[in-house]
Amino acid sequence: MEDEKSKEVSQEIADKKSGSSILKWVAIGCGGAILIFVILITIIFAVVLKVTSGPVKVVESQLEAIRANDIKKAYDFNSLQFKKSVPYKDFRQIVRHTAALKDNKSASFNNRKIKDGIATLRGTIKFKGGKIPAEYRLVKENGQWRILYLRLNPGSK
Repeated sequence: MEDEKSKEVSQEIADKKSGSSILKWVAIGCGGAILIFVILITIIFAVVLKVTSGPVKVVESQLEAIRANDIKKAYDFNSLQFKKSVPYKDFRQIVRHTAALKDNKSASFNNRKIKDGIATLRGTIKFKGGKIPAEYRLVKENGQWRILYLRLNPGSK
Protein backbone atom coordinates (compact mmCIF):
# COMPACT_ATOMS: atom_id res chain seq x y z
CA MET A 1 0.00 0.00 0.00
CA GLU A 2 2.80 2.33 0.82
CA ASP A 3 4.40 1.43 -2.49
CA GLU A 4 1.20 2.38 -4.32
CA LYS A 5 1.04 5.72 -2.49
CA SER A 6 4.66 6.37 -3.31
CA LYS A 7 3.98 5.60 -6.98
CA GLU A 8 0.97 7.93 -7.00
CA VAL A 9 3.01 10.77 -5.45
CA SER A 10 5.83 10.15 -7.92
CA GLN A 11 3.32 10.20 -10.80
CA GLU A 12 1.81 13.50 -9.53
CA ILE A 13 5.26 15.07 -9.36
CA ALA A 14 6.08 13.84 -12.87
CA ASP A 15 2.76 15.19 -14.19
CA LYS A 16 3.41 18.61 -12.62
CA LYS A 17 6.91 18.74 -14.08
CA SER A 18 5.56 17.76 -17.48
CA GLY A 19 2.85 20.46 -17.30
CA SER A 20 5.33 23.18 -16.34
CA SER A 21 7.67 21.99 -19.08
CA ILE A 22 4.90 22.38 -21.67
CA LEU A 23 4.09 25.88 -20.39
CA LYS A 24 7.77 26.77 -20.59
CA TRP A 25 7.95 25.68 -24.23
CA VAL A 26 4.70 27.48 -25.09
CA ALA A 27 6.08 30.69 -23.53
CA ILE A 28 9.37 30.32 -25.43
CA GLY A 29 7.46 29.70 -28.68
CA CYS A 30 5.24 32.76 -28.19
CA GLY A 31 8.23 34.92 -27.29
CA GLY A 32 10.08 33.71 -30.37
CA ALA A 33 7.08 34.42 -32.61
CA ILE A 34 6.78 37.95 -31.21
CA LEU A 35 10.50 38.54 -31.73
CA ILE A 36 10.31 37.35 -35.35
CA PHE A 37 7.27 39.61 -35.94
CA VAL A 38 9.11 42.66 -34.52
CA ILE A 39 12.17 41.90 -36.66
CA LEU A 40 10.04 41.58 -39.81
CA ILE A 41 8.22 44.87 -39.12
CA THR A 42 11.59 46.59 -38.54
CA ILE A 43 12.95 45.24 -41.83
CA ILE A 44 9.84 46.34 -43.74
CA PHE A 45 10.03 49.81 -42.17
CA ALA A 46 13.74 50.12 -43.06
CA VAL A 47 13.09 49.05 -46.66
CA VAL A 48 10.27 51.59 -47.07
CA LEU A 49 12.49 54.36 -45.68
CA LYS A 50 15.34 53.36 -47.99
CA VAL A 51 13.16 53.11 -51.10
CA THR A 52 11.49 56.47 -50.46
CA SER A 53 14.65 58.32 -49.41
CA GLY A 54 15.28 59.53 -52.99
CA PRO A 55 12.01 61.46 -53.31
CA VAL A 56 12.41 62.88 -49.79
CA LYS A 57 15.92 64.09 -50.62
CA VAL A 58 14.60 65.92 -53.72
CA VAL A 59 11.93 67.75 -51.72
CA GLU A 60 14.41 68.61 -48.98
CA SER A 61 16.89 69.88 -51.60
CA GLN A 62 14.22 72.07 -53.19
CA LEU A 63 13.27 73.55 -49.81
CA GLU A 64 16.95 74.11 -49.05
CA ALA A 65 17.39 75.98 -52.36
CA ILE A 66 14.37 78.14 -51.51
CA ARG A 67 15.88 78.91 -48.08
CA ALA A 68 19.08 79.97 -49.88
CA ASN A 69 16.90 82.16 -52.15
CA ASP A 70 18.07 80.18 -55.19
CA ILE A 71 14.64 79.97 -56.82
CA LYS A 72 16.09 78.88 -60.18
CA LYS A 73 17.77 75.87 -58.56
CA ALA A 74 14.54 75.12 -56.65
CA TYR A 75 12.59 75.24 -59.91
CA ASP A 76 14.96 72.72 -61.50
CA PHE A 77 13.76 70.05 -59.02
CA ASN A 78 10.34 70.14 -60.71
CA SER A 79 9.27 67.69 -63.42
CA LEU A 80 8.82 68.66 -67.08
CA GLN A 81 5.06 68.25 -66.67
CA PHE A 82 5.08 70.61 -63.67
CA LYS A 83 7.16 73.13 -65.61
CA LYS A 84 4.71 73.02 -68.55
CA SER A 85 1.83 74.00 -66.28
CA VAL A 86 3.77 76.36 -63.97
CA PRO A 87 6.31 78.60 -65.75
CA TYR A 88 9.36 79.80 -63.80
CA LYS A 89 7.99 83.32 -63.23
CA ASP A 90 4.78 81.87 -61.74
CA PHE A 91 6.78 79.49 -59.55
CA ARG A 92 8.86 82.41 -58.31
CA GLN A 93 5.68 84.33 -57.42
CA ILE A 94 4.19 81.30 -55.64
CA VAL A 95 7.33 80.93 -53.52
CA ARG A 96 7.45 84.67 -52.71
CA HIS A 97 3.83 84.71 -51.58
CA THR A 98 3.74 81.40 -49.70
CA ALA A 99 5.25 81.69 -46.23
CA ALA A 100 5.49 77.90 -45.77
CA LEU A 101 7.82 77.77 -48.78
CA LYS A 102 9.60 81.12 -48.52
CA ASP A 103 10.23 80.83 -44.77
CA ASN A 104 10.58 77.03 -44.54
CA LYS A 105 12.81 75.57 -41.85
CA SER A 106 12.38 71.83 -42.34
CA ALA A 107 10.07 69.11 -43.58
CA SER A 108 9.16 65.64 -42.38
CA PHE A 109 7.20 62.99 -44.22
CA ASN A 110 5.69 60.20 -42.15
CA ASN A 111 3.46 58.88 -44.92
CA ARG A 112 5.48 57.67 -47.92
CA LYS A 113 4.65 55.37 -50.78
CA ILE A 114 5.64 54.58 -54.34
CA LYS A 115 2.98 53.16 -56.62
CA ASP A 116 2.98 52.90 -60.41
CA GLY A 117 6.17 54.97 -60.63
CA ILE A 118 4.79 57.89 -58.62
CA ALA A 119 6.12 58.67 -55.15
CA THR A 120 3.65 60.27 -52.76
CA LEU A 121 4.94 62.01 -49.64
CA ARG A 122 2.61 63.38 -46.97
CA GLY A 123 3.89 65.22 -43.96
CA THR A 124 4.57 68.63 -42.52
CA ILE A 125 6.58 71.68 -43.51
CA LYS A 126 7.79 73.75 -40.57
CA PHE A 127 8.29 77.45 -41.23
CA LYS A 128 8.73 80.66 -39.25
CA GLY A 129 4.96 81.03 -38.80
CA GLY A 130 4.31 77.47 -37.62
CA LYS A 131 3.76 74.29 -39.58
CA ILE A 132 1.46 73.15 -42.36
CA PRO A 133 0.48 69.78 -43.81
CA ALA A 134 2.00 69.13 -47.23
CA GLU A 135 1.66 66.56 -49.98
CA TYR A 136 4.19 66.03 -52.75
CA ARG A 137 4.06 63.69 -55.72
CA LEU A 138 7.21 62.89 -57.62
CA VAL A 139 7.99 61.05 -60.83
CA LYS A 140 11.26 59.74 -62.25
CA GLU A 141 12.66 61.53 -65.29
CA ASN A 142 15.90 60.23 -66.79
CA GLY A 143 16.53 58.22 -63.61
CA GLN A 144 16.05 61.23 -61.31
CA TRP A 145 13.09 61.98 -59.05
CA ARG A 146 11.36 65.25 -59.94
CA ILE A 147 8.45 67.04 -58.27
CA LEU A 148 5.23 66.58 -60.18
CA TYR A 149 2.80 68.07 -57.69
CA LEU A 150 2.80 70.05 -54.46
CA ARG A 151 -0.18 70.84 -52.30
CA LEU A 152 0.02 72.66 -49.00
CA ASN A 153 -2.67 71.96 -46.43
CA PRO A 154 -4.09 69.02 -48.46
CA GLY A 155 -6.83 68.29 -45.90
CA SER A 156 -8.56 71.61 -46.48
CA LYS A 157 -10.77 72.49 -49.41
